[in-house]
Amino acid sequence: MAEGVRLPSYFKKTLSAESTNMLMIWTFFMGLALIVIYIQGVIEARAYPMNSFLPHRAFGDFYGTFNQYVQAHGLGGIGYGLAYFPAIYLPIQFLTFLTTNPVFAMWMSQSVWFLGSTTTIYYTLKSKGFLVSAVGVVLITFSYPSLFSYNTGNIEAWVGFLLLLAAFFAFRSSWLGFGLIIGVAGGYKGMPLLFLIIPWIVCEWRVAIKTTLVSISTTITLTIAALTVLPGGIIGSGINGVRQAISAILRSQQMYSALMVDTSAGTHYGHSFLNAVHAIWGLQVMPSSIWGPTLFILIGGFSLVVLLKLKSLESPLWMIFAVVGSAGCLMPATSTDYKLLYLAPSILIFLASANRTSKWGAMPIYLVIFAMSPKPWLYVGTDPYGNASVYLTAASLILIPLVCLTVGRWGKHFRYF
Repeated sequence: MAEGVRLPSYFKKTLSAESTNMLMIWTFFMGLALIVIYIQGVIEARAYPMNSFLPHRAFGDFYGTFNQYVQAHGLGGIGYGLAYFPAIYLPIQFLTFLTTNPVFAMWMSQSVWFLGSTTTIYYTLKSKGFLVSAVGVVLITFSYPSLFSYNTGNIEAWVGFLLLLAAFFAFRSSWLGFGLIIGVAGGYKGMPLLFLIIPWIVCEWRVAIKTTLVSISTTITLTIAALTVLPGGIIGSGINGVRQAISAILRSQQMYSALMVDTSAGTHYGHSFLNAVHAIWGLQVMPSSIWGPTLFILIGGFSLVVLLKLKSLESPLWMIFAVVGSAGCLMPATSTDYKLLYLAPSILIFLASANRTSKWGAMPIYLVIFAMSPKPWLYVGTDPYGNASVYLTAASLILIPLVCLTVGRWGKHFRYF
């Protein structure tokens, strides 16, 4: 930044003018991209995802899961309605006290997610001024994965909100609060427990152990509570209720794998490493049933090596979150676009950081925004292998840890880094 240039008061504590301008450009770009994909999907009905800014009552795992759970009460409860981990049904059971209509319940669920996420973003960034908070809200709450989650009613939206809340605690160095929230998110979907690697990277080992124990204990407690108190659980059906719940989990995972992993159904709106491979070369190359577990371990191991290197370089917290988020998106055999919400915490912590950062030092965050952005200028047809956004998104996810390493290694050469 040239001498004598005065930063706007909104950004004095956070970013250089260069980074500020780049983020504003990215915000405009993402908003324009959302408008284009909205026109393509909803107005022109060209292809899936046919997103709108309103929940879609005919599709979405929340709508179906809630409806199935309500109907299952008369058949035995949780064992018959279960499709996910048991803890996910605790908030669903609470919603049944308010309404048994899945449309109303979906509206309530998504409203809580939207208000919770927006409030968390604003409260985390309020000391940076209104403009920074507004940029954060647009880049996260109105991002493509957020819109995708909102439209389809996906429960991953809850996880996205919890990850933002966990990032808030991590930024404040409240690691027990971080562990508690990650434990809740892990009880819902499992994969968020991947973020437990972060305190082991940035904290002393005693804090990391306490955080991990709090998180694992929370996940186990919520799971046991769900299996005990929910309709069809131990209190209502004895040990047989637990057997039915476990059987339902296994059946649902098998059904999901048969639909989304072993066929091309998940390829055209996924972004994992295997999604990209199959989008380019087809399902016969590196079939998920063989390569899925292996690549899960390999990508996880590579990400761990990068994280340890970033630790030695004393890289900022937002880079650690970016690498973990990219790994969480790349590792599964198929990873639908709403899981890109795993990248949102890195944006939040970047904006909340007190360090002024040059546009080159901020390159990883631009990659994060690109990964979370829709790519409507690309062909979005009915052929699942014709959507270049699948492998462009995957490519950007792969580049995130590599660029973080580069910036971490050469960051001292970037002014204001």
